Amino acid sequence: MIKGKNVLMISSVASMIKQFNLDNIRMLQDKGCTISVATNFESGDSMDKQQVTDFKQYLKEHNVLYYQVDFSRGIGTINSNLTAYKQLLHITGETRFSLIHTHSPLASVLARLVGKKKHIPVIYTAHGFQFFTGGRKKDWLLFYPIEKILSGFTDDLITINKEDFNRAKQKFYAKNVDYIPSVGIDTNKFLNAPINKELKLKINNKFTVIQVGELSKRKNQEMTIKAISLLKNKNINLLLCGIGNEEKNLRDLVGRLGLNNQVHFLGYQPHVEEIYRIADLAIMPSLREGFGLAGIEAMASGLPLLASNINGIRDYTKQGITGYYYDPLDTFGFSNGIEVLLENDELRKKMGSNNRLVAQKFDKKCVNKIMLNIYSRFV
Repeated sequence: MIKGKNVLMISSVASMIKQFNLDNIRMLQDKGCTISVATNFESGDSMDKQQVTDFKQYLKEHNVLYYQVDFSRGIGTINSNLTAYKQLLHITGETRFSLIHTHSPLASVLARLVGKKKHIPVIYTAHGFQFFTGGRKKDWLLFYPIEKILSGFTDDLITINKEDFNRAKQKFYAKNVDYIPSVGIDTNKFLNAPINKELKLKINNKFTVIQVGELSKRKNQEMTIKAISLLKNKNINLLLCGIGNEEKNLRDLVGRLGLNNQVHFLGYQPHVEEIYRIADLAIMPSLREGFGLAGIEAMASGLPLLASNINGIRDYTKQGITGYYYDPLDTFGFSNGIEVLLENDELRKKMGSNNRLVAQKFDKKCVNKIMLNIYSRFV
């Protein structure tokens, strides 16, 4: 293939580029491509202002051009989406792009419309469709037709869980449909991470449960807090890593349940691997997950996992082997799972050992090899 092509990477928020696409950027640059990023650096992100500033500096130092696009976090409004669409048209008018790689549902709707209009091939990584088996009827009514129609404007549709892959392969119109085992993690980083000694001292060696993710309705930290409350055991700590618009509500809930000394809000953690090393158990009771990368991170750290029995998470969990799974609203089930693993050290260790082996299948080396083959079709 001819080198020296321009590739545009698009996502609704900057953190998606930082967390999931730096390897993709390096891969494309190694193939001689010039990379541009179009995302919303100003709002709706899990990174704070300083982290966004640092990320922009990182992009600049690595010769990546970047553009502000005013994507909405949710479905947006007609006016907000039209504004973002026009911004993308302007960006693609200034530079002749050979490929667009897009992420995030809303951003990817607009990106594919622009790709169609400008005759630019589009790769779309679907980080979990909004609709899934057992999901809400209104999500099927709204999002399924949109994704199906726009798949006709998609040159390569990448899915990160098997349910999405099978549905897209059978029902959608994309020229190619690929499955990758998530976006990949560096398993060695989680296996060999140092312990955050300062935090370990602070939590006083109590039995520690960890949940990592945006503080949101979808991640369902409310259920975790209630499950801890049911145990009435003051020797259990809960570490919540992440920021989000549910933080105030969750803090209020913790106060009402008298758990202020047990539930610790740690905010965004750039070195979360050091926090996993403190924990005894990880929990992920999400209402919806395209894959749930935090689950694999916890497993790579050697922790048993209590999780929801939903689409993406089912790709790597096995009842009684990796931990236990429940309906995401089964507070009593999750509470019981915590208690069982608290009381059985040997079972925790066995599940942790199993999980380290499972996590290897999702190492980024495996993912990057697949992505390189996909990119080679276009650049």
